[in-house]
Amino acid sequence: MDHDLFGLRPNHRFFEQHPTVNDALANLLASGMITVTEDVETFEEKAVIVKGGRRFACNELILGTGYTFSFPFLKPSNLIPIKEHQVTLYKFVFPINDPSLAVIGLIQPIGSVAPISEMQSRWIASIFASKLSLPSITDMIADIETKN
Repeated sequence: MDHDLFGLRPNHRFFEQHPTVNDALANLLASGMITVTEDVETFEEKAVIVKGGRRFACNELILGTGYTFSFPFLKPSNLIPIKEHQVTLYKFVFPINDPSLAVIGLIQPIGSVAPISEMQSRWIASIFASKLSLPSITDMIADIETKN
């Protein structure tokens, strides 16, 4: 697929970011079902205006706004520490300071997140049901440091 033809050439070198794996995207672009365009400038009741003045009729809009994440609804707000777009979670799931909380799907694999999220869910359920247990905090920190 010619990334330049569809406006998909990224502003970074190969493997400097996580790749997008999608075998349907090329057909959706070629058929006009998806349009790659400039940034949104403003909205009207039934339209989106992008930078450069192009206008698109629109009933529904999905904004892909990037990969910055936070957990402002947690108290304390630093329960899941985030530094430079990385979280400090044991096995990318459990915060060290509160093993009664688990995060599912906060990983970036090459491929689908769904099967990994299901495996995480099963593991979490086993821990919460006391069928499995977490290691000591020292061991969890060591595991996180090794992965980093």
